[in-house]
Amino acid sequence: MPNVCMIAYATGEVETTEIAEWPEIDDIQASVGGTFAIVPSDLKLTFEHGVRRKSAAQQTVVYCNEEGLALQLPPNRSLIAASLNRERTGSLPLVGDLVIVSGTPSFMARRSRRR
Repeated sequence: MPNVCMIAYATGEVETTEIAEWPEIDDIQASVGGTFAIVPSDLKLTFEHGVRRKSAAQQTVVYCNEEGLALQLPPNRSLIAASLNRERTGSLPLVGDLVIVSGTPSFMARRSRRR
């Protein structure tokens, strides 16, 4: 299973990069356009791997611009944002660009050590 960092742009486009290290705070801020907050979510990304194309779900952390609504950022039109918005019933829709980090349990455990 890959460790990935995805940027889900408000336009609906998604850019995915395999990573070896957790993204730096400055990189997350640059990607979302300011201070960031973690989007509460149970989202898990599924990746196919191996010769037999087995699927496995991975833990995921989603970051958004903390002041996105106040800044009147455009709604995020990506499929990932649509899925998160359905999961977050009763919450305001996600706006602006999102950063999504997903990986193996050992990779995701590094996040808590970096705080």
